[in-house]
Amino acid sequence: MEDGEDNLSPETISRSMQGPLKAKLCCDFWMNGILYGLLVLISDIYRVKTDPCGIDVIFWCEIFFALLLAKTIMVFFAWFAINSCSGTCISKYYITMSILFGVLIFGWVVYGSVLYFSDDNDCQSNKDVFGWLVFMVIIIFFTFFFVLLMLFLLCGLACLMCCIGKENADKSKDFVDKYLTK
Repeated sequence: MEDGEDNLSPETISRSMQGPLKAKLCCDFWMNGILYGLLVLISDIYRVKTDPCGIDVIFWCEIFFALLLAKTIMVFFAWFAINSCSGTCISKYYITMSILFGVLIFGWVVYGSVLYFSDDNDCQSNKDVFGWLVFMVIIIFFTFFFVLLMLFLLCGLACLMCCIGKENADKSKDFVDKYLTK
């Protein structure tokens, strides 16, 4: 390699990303881990102290935060692999864990919406649990909103890819007709 040329090999790029990636994973772990851990602890304390209503709202919230905490911990394991694994290896693990826990969390939110709309739900009249019920509804609403937003973006991206692919196919066909079929 000549002087003045940048080495843009995958190994060099992977090594250069180790520092910022470690910092991001560590920061995410401590901030999210502490937040979700405290929320699990608070919901567990309230669950023990309150009288239950028709559905176990506080337990639902506790499991929701425990899933978020488990996702944070599992993603943090990538921090240990940074020195021994390539950037693509870490990216695959990060994406896999995010998708896995995203599906688990979405499934739990669907279960929460089934609980909320069930006939057993009489938590509106229980003042000890009413705040947790509102919290549950907010979580359900924003999760469904986020999933719908992602689906719209995915559909838009698919349409964009089809349009770009069609334009490229038309250009390729014109090139073949013009230069290669004579």
